[in-house]
Amino acid sequence: MTSRHLKYFTIFFSRVTARENVPFVTKTRDGCTSSAVSSSSAAAAPVPCIEGMYPEIFLELQRLLNFSFSLSVPADRQYGTMQSDGTWNGMIGMLADGEADLSASDFTLSRERAAVVDFLTPLTETHLRLVVRNPSDAANWGVYLNPLTWQVCGVCVCEEGG
Repeated sequence: MTSRHLKYFTIFFSRVTARENVPFVTKTRDGCTSSAVSSSSAAAAPVPCIEGMYPEIFLELQRLLNFSFSLSVPADRQYGTMQSDGTWNGMIGMLADGEADLSASDFTLSRERAAVVDFLTPLTETHLRLVVRNPSDAANWGVYLNPLTWQVCGVCVCEEGG
């Protein structure tokens, strides 16, 4: 890899954002920096700015490509939702506003988010389940739907199809 390529990665990955969410991101230290590490250096590894499953992948890229970065945790500690004025908060807002170049964190993909940031191919897939207490007089499986109002069921169907 030429120095031109290394320079590109140094610029691209210079500002990183993340938010804690176990097990994907287990620890962040806001405002810390992580310098490029020389592969010939015998010095002890620095304390990472960020830890967890996704940061391990990111830190391995840092080791292989030899780039530096600074980490910023969003002040509101949110992933990012669109506000009423069309702006974004959280990590999506930092990326959309150019305050960060990359997020080493887990995200739920949505059309709205994909309109303002680019998503990579997913690294993991999460399956969420709804769990309810089993009523003592439960005689059939239909009893599990009793706690759900028609509005909740409608939202679930619209979200799945949307």
